[in-house]
Amino acid sequence: MKNFSYCEELNAIFSGVFLLQFTISIASASVSTFIFMQPGALANRMKFVTYFLAIIAETTFYCLPLDIVVNTANQLSDAVFESKWYEVDVLQYKKCLTLVIARAQKSVRFSGFGMVYINLRTFLIIWKTVFTFYTYLNSAEKISE
Repeated sequence: MKNFSYCEELNAIFSGVFLLQFTISIASASVSTFIFMQPGALANRMKFVTYFLAIIAETTFYCLPLDIVVNTANQLSDAVFESKWYEVDVLQYKKCLTLVIARAQKSVRFSGFGMVYINLRTFLIIWKTVFTFYTYLNSAEKISE
């Protein structure tokens, strides 16, 4: 199945990018949020809001399409099975569909070297972590005062 090997190759090529995107988005969004919440010039604060929104857009650019690919690949075997492949009279066609169903059972995943999987759940984890770090930075600042 060419599509599955293509997904594996894509994951192998971009694993480093996925991991880097995960870590950088958390760090930069946390700092942007922290700086935005500090008193100061409105122009500077708007720069950090714009940067924060750009980080959200970039993270969405990675997480959403990869989640769509994973969900579509997972639905492939269900779609083939629901086509009543077992009622087909041509033996060669039935064998091919059986192979498609068997191969589609192996799930497709995109990850950053197996450390973090890139999907919509990861998107939520990133933003929960961003606000956790923001809270930590905010409390650390209050302790140092």
